[in-house]
Amino acid sequence: MRRITALTLTLAAVLPAPAHAESLRDLVREQRIQTYTASRKGQDVYETRDGYLVLTRYCYEYVYYADVFFSGGKIYFVDSGNSCQVEKIYRDR
Repeated sequence: MRRITALTLTLAAVLPAPAHAESLRDLVREQRIQTYTASRKGQDVYETRDGYLVLTRYCYEYVYYADVFFSGGKIYFVDSGNSCQVEKIYRDR
């Protein structure tokens, strides 16, 4: 069984949307916000393609290889524009 260790999480604030941004995807592109690819693995559990497990609280986004980013203690789902509170992030080693 793999050992999972807690990762210290530092999140940057989301930059304000420019007036011409029509969607969260536009904002991400224009502000050059780093995104990750994530999939739902179970109730309140998401896994990024690069091996992070993200534990959320009351999150009901059913995503499969979706673009996400993290800011202010939340995970943002780029396509839907929804966000969820992040409880903890682990790195699978």
